Amino acid sequence: IAGAGLRVLRLPDQVLWGDEWHAVHAAMQWSTGHILTHFGPWGHAIGDALYAKVLLSTIGLSEVALHLPVLVAGIFLVPIGALLVRPLVGRATAAFFAWLIAFSPFLIFYSRFARPYGLVAMASFSAVVMSYRWMTEEKPAWLLSYALLAAVAVWYQIVATPFVFLPIVLYAGRVMIDPNFALRR
Repeated sequence: IAGAGLRVLRLPDQVLWGDEWHAVHAAMQWSTGHILTHFGPWGHAIGDALYAKVLLSTIGLSEVALHLPVLVAGIFLVPIGALLVRPLVGRATAAFFAWLIAFSPFLIFYSRFARPYGLVAMASFSAVVMSYRWMTEEKPAWLLSYALLAAVAVWYQIVATPFVFLPIVLYAGRVMIDPNFALRR
């Protein structure tokens, strides 16, 4: 509740500015096919521009609608993040982690900013946890979850690539150093 309150607080005062306009501009100027296949000179996220295009062709653009996906991701990151780490660190540490996420200034800001950073934070964090669960439990569902979440994070922001792929690189390096490592687990 505290995390949701901090993310919603003063949201009506938030206006679209800077990079947030790039996706809106692309949605107004280009076709859906062009948006899906081109990054563009302004540096917009393809997902943001596609979402703005869908809004334009359905219910219309509004600041509330543009902020909604990131706000929802920011709010749900608090309980979902805690639930993801709970089996790994225990109930008390997961609760403390939830408080840290709830009061994180960057995550609060990302939840109010109509850019994909909040979505990328949620997808990247979840992907890293899923990669760890796959490496320790070897269930195909964890690997599939990791792959989908990593793909979403990278599709929204290419800068997420090193964060979501580093666990796999480290795991592969460990297996190359000791080929029996994977077999001993």
